[in-house]
Amino acid sequence: MIQTFRDLQIWQFLGIARGSNCELQTQLEIASSLGFGKPQLLRDAQGSSQEVSKMIYAFMESLKN
Repeated sequence: MIQTFRDLQIWQFLGIARGSNCELQTQLEIASSLGFGKPQLLRDAQGSSQEVSKMIYAFMESLKN
């Protein structure tokens, strides 16, 4: 449970990180749709971004408990 000011700061930071990661995923989709970059590298980056998304979500959920 978020009880301290520090926890609130971490929660806010993670929210910003989640938003930035979503922005990256959007940019990767656009690049892929427009044919920019190497397809395998784009897929790798998308996979890494999805893993980061899961980690951020898990961290945020751990703060709720």
